[in-house]
This record gives sequence, structure tokens and C-alpha cells, in this order.
Amino acid sequence: MKNFTKLLLTALVAVFSVNMFAEKIVLDLTNPTNPESWTWTEKNYWADTYNETDYTYWESQIFAFSHLIEGESYGGTFYDGFTVSKNASDANMAEEEGGWTANQWGCMAKGGIVSVEDGKPVFSADKPYIIAYYNSWNMVGESLDLMFNTGETYNAVGVYVTNHPWAYYNITEGGSPARKLDQEGDYFKIIATGMLDGSETNTAEFMLAEVKDGVLNVVKEWEWFDLSALGEVDNIYFTIDGSDKGMYGVNTAAYFCMDRLIVEGEIPTAVEEKKAEKSAEGAAYRIGSTIYSIAEGAQVYVYNLGGQLIINQTVNGGSITLPTAAPYYITKIVTESGVQTVR
Repeated sequence: MKNFTKLLLTALVAVFSVNMFAEKIVLDLTNPTNPESWTWTEKNYWADTYNETDYTYWESQIFAFSHLIEGESYGGTFYDGFTVSKNASDANMAEEEGGWTANQWGCMAKGGIVSVEDGKPVFSADKPYIIAYYNSWNMVGESLDLMFNTGETYNAVGVYVTNHPWAYYNITEGGSPARKLDQEGDYFKIIATGMLDGSETNTAEFMLAEVKDGVLNVVKEWEWFDLSALGEVDNIYFTIDGSDKGMYGVNTAAYFCMDRLIVEGEIPTAVEEKKAEKSAEGAAYRIGSTIYSIAEGAQVYVYNLGGQLIINQTVNGGSITLPTAAPYYITKIVTESGVQTVR
């Protein structure tokens, strides 16, 4: 009996090994999906950074990055979230025309990552990377929110990060309202929080700067931020914390740069893909603010970025249009055959 059980377990393992395998998915910013290609300003940052209409999120491969979720750029002077740049400057722009606000497009590592060789990132001034701005006063949801446009869950692996020049020069030289970080215990860090089905999985932290034993250690190169502690997630959000705080939160400019994000997912083989295709026949899909091909009698639930239920209605077949002004990001369609998530 023991031998039979052992053989059975071995066979089951073999079946699952054949049908599913894990694959690392690496963010490649040279292949965006929404927009289909990048356009650049004369300062080499994404030309639609202040686009209030089309990009509450932008996407590359399976990844969807929050960008302007409040839908307001205040006349082309503000964004809250992630944008893309290939500006390789690591200079202090405080005294340049327009100051930091007009010149916030650089990276202390001087370019995006082309490859990783022997554990060391190889960068290029022509390679795009992500600039992340944390807006702690966002009223809609987390300003630095990463989702997956497949509706699937993934295991977090990690991402390369470095300091943004605005934060770097605040840390090393100060700049109103920020003071120089020169006191024992001073710090400036990123916090990543994993989410699964609306609940936190775990957090991970990365120190971008720290004063320890009287010495300021501050990141200038691409360094690996291990996110594996987050586990299985359906989205990740990032926040920034620091020791220099005022009445409005952290005084140090709340920016960092990131590139080459990696997650791991279970990828079906050809047999499993055929099953998935069959189950997806007639599935609802979204184009812009309209969701099409909704089954008759389906119950539709729409949530905003804060996880708040905005719409709860029965749809008698066809489509439903979401208000473009509202920052919706998850729609669940419930029918007798199951639940479908449309992002």
C-alpha cells in the first residue's frame, strides 16, 4: 500500500510538473503596451506625464503602474505616481531655471539597466527607467500602486532601485524644507507592501540613505531591493519614509528611481492554455472606459483605487460604460459560471 501511495504521489507531481512551470517575468520598458510606444520631451521624459485624460495607469507587459490616479495635473505641473524617463543627469538642478519642479527627470545611476552581468547591473544613458513620486496626501488611493493587467496573482521577486537626484541632494546638502541628513540615526527609505484579495501579505524595506556610526551611506548606483518577503500578491504599493519630517510629512523629496522589476508566475503549458482559452470564450473585455460582452444577468461590482465599492448593478447582457472621470481600477463580473475580474 505504501509503495502504491508513493507511486501515485510521484505520478501527480509529474502531471503538475508537465502542466505548469514557474517563469520569471522581467519588466522591459522598451516594450510598453499602453501607450504602445513612448514619446519624449526635449528633456527626455515621457511626453504624456501630465496627460489628464488617458493615463491614470500606464502599462508594460503584465505590469500596470499608477500615474495620475486623481486625474488632475494642475495645469501640467503635477503627477502622482510613476512616470518614465531616459534623462541620464545626476546633477543638482536646484538653481536651474524652474528649479527641481521643472527638472525632476534625472537618475543618480545615470541611465536605465540594459542587463545584469555577474550580479552587477549594466546601464545605458539611452535606456528608460521609472521615476517614482510618492504623494502621501493622495485622496483616491496609494499613489505608487503596481497592479497586474492579467487579473492573475504573482510571487514578488525584486526590483532595482536608486536615489533620484532631488532626494539625493536634499539628503547630502539639504534644501528647503529638507535638512541635510547628518544626525545619527537619520534615514530615508522605501517601503513595499504586498496585497492579496484586499489584505496585506507582508512588507519589505530598502534604505536609500542612513547615518550609522556617524557616517552617511547614500545609494547612487542601481541596487537590488528584495521583494520576496511579500509572497503571492495581486498588487504592490510603495511608500517613502524618512527621519526628516515636518507638519506635512517627510521633508526630503519623496522620489526614487526603479528598473527591471521581476515577479514570478505559474505559466500554463499548451494543454493548460487550451483549457484557459475554452473557459475564456465569451468573456467580458475592456476597451477604454467600456466593458463589453457581459453575460445576461451578470452582477457587476466596480471598485476604486481605495478598494471602495462604487458600482453594484445587474447587467442584462451587453456592455457597461464607466465614467472616465472616475479612477476605477477593478471590475468583478459575477455569473453562474464564476467570477471574472476585468482591470
